[in-house]
Amino acid sequence: MALKFGKGNSNKGGLLGGRFARKKADYHPYGIAGKLSEEFCPPDFDRPYITVCSGAGCNRGCVEVKEALVKATRKNSLDVEVGLMKTACSGNCKEGPFVGFPGKKIFYSGVTPDMAGGILLETLVRGRVIFDLLHVSPYRSFRSDVLLDREQEYLIAIDDSICMVCLCDYFLRWDEGVSCGKCVPCRQGNMRLRKVLNRIMAGEGDRGDIEELKAICDAMRLAAYCDFAGSTSMPLLLALRHFESEFVDHIEKKGCGKSTCQDNEATESGSSGEEKEAA
Repeated sequence: MALKFGKGNSNKGGLLGGRFARKKADYHPYGIAGKLSEEFCPPDFDRPYITVCSGAGCNRGCVEVKEALVKATRKNSLDVEVGLMKTACSGNCKEGPFVGFPGKKIFYSGVTPDMAGGILLETLVRGRVIFDLLHVSPYRSFRSDVLLDREQEYLIAIDDSICMVCLCDYFLRWDEGVSCGKCVPCRQGNMRLRKVLNRIMAGEGDRGDIEELKAICDAMRLAAYCDFAGSTSMPLLLALRHFESEFVDHIEKKGCGKSTCQDNEATESGSSGEEKEAA
């Protein structure tokens, strides 16, 4: 199967021409043949095999990457839907665009449109990870289907199946035991945010809870002794800014229908019932 690299680019440093060449590499197969890899494209998988970040006003090229992937799938007659990640960002991140593989829960970063054919061939057909593109960070120790950067302020879920309300609760629980407890905004803020979120997730919230969440996040960001409280509330602020409709759905429709949400709701409603009995 013939592969074409951009003029003057060698294969030094990896499949896409290494760290310096990958942004300019013209890398695509002349006709992708063969069936999709079951490692990345399991037959019973009911979600897109590949997704792209979709930040509003993105200036990193996520729209162009998605278009290139769609074009490559059509050109090569691959039965692959290119989905969208749930993206809460300003559109100015340094590492995007991101391409995700929900079946394996991994992300590629720094993807450009001319890499589309190579990604389809190597990863979705041959079942290989392109390590030049694999997103790896020593600061990332949470669940593998989510990206969070508190410095660049982005929150990304690998596909549409993830409930952003439950994801916010996940990060609040993650940070719950880390606070030093010296100031009220941080010590009480996290606990109060979780209490309001649990009420919303249990179907007992109202529209006023959304405004309360925003007010608590502002207090944690502006009145705490250090930056930890602000970074703790950041995932929730990002989700409210970009996905407030999901919070409204939980309040008005008693849920959002996401598979990850239903599992969390069962757990949280049980725990909230125990808290009421204890009170």
